[in-house]
Amino acid sequence: MTHPLIGISLEEIRSIINELESCDRELLTIAGLKHRVQLLMNGYSCMTRVISSSNAWRARRITGMKYIENIREVWYPKPEHVKTYGRLNRPKKPMFYIAASHETAVLEMRPTVGDRFAVLQLRLKDSSSLPHVMELGVAERKSMNGSRSSVHLLENTIIGRKLLEDHIEKNLLIRSFLAREFMRVVDRGEEHLFKLSVAIGETFLSSPQIHGVLYPSMAGDPSAATTAENMALKPNAADELYAPEICWIAEVESITTAPATGFQIRCVKRAEAIEPDGHIVWG
Repeated sequence: MTHPLIGISLEEIRSIINELESCDRELLTIAGLKHRVQLLMNGYSCMTRVISSSNAWRARRITGMKYIENIREVWYPKPEHVKTYGRLNRPKKPMFYIAASHETAVLEMRPTVGDRFAVLQLRLKDSSSLPHVMELGVAERKSMNGSRSSVHLLENTIIGRKLLEDHIEKNLLIRSFLAREFMRVVDRGEEHLFKLSVAIGETFLSSPQIHGVLYPSMAGDPSAATTAENMALKPNAADELYAPEICWIAEVESITTAPATGFQIRCVKRAEAIEPDGHIVWG
């Protein structure tokens, strides 16, 4: 938790937020956006989370009957393969995106009938070494869908209630802005709109104690009452914290109206083993 917001007024906070939300992101640089974000974040009080779930998932679209040969093909990409902005990455700066379920991992790939995906289940290497992340938008998403949130907001804690009332109001105003950005639905071809969430993410991830960011999945039908979660980790943190456990090939059989997934898949091939060098043994 950082120190309370001091020296910046509610009017200044609203002005900065309005400026950030209305700016032309296609023209502005990440550095320019980060300058305004850092002014806003100076003194922002929040609570970080430790992720104790032992598993996480990734998915990668594959073509035809091809099987991937090495786990590196489903790990974070090489910098030269990162061509555009993502929710937390800029071009040539990979992040390790993982999901809280294999359904969410596939849904993030915007599946269509007949698509095939390599699905990777990961496990934490050490139960005493857990991801330490910023949470942005998860509590708000769960609240919107009427779900009971397991995320403890600073403003609702004993420590938070000791903050002066105007500091709490400032904090909530900023938190609401952060949540909106991390719940933004961005269509293909509009990836420049991610510049602001990248600037926010890089501001938080500048701390070596923070491994990544936890945020709600916005894939599929944005009106669906889902509380699925994603996490983006720094590449070095991904290598340090996670190891591959199971890999399989999934094929999308149909698109459904089920809000939790939006599709039905079947496993068409399961790897027999993943060797220490990452080579995948298919039966």
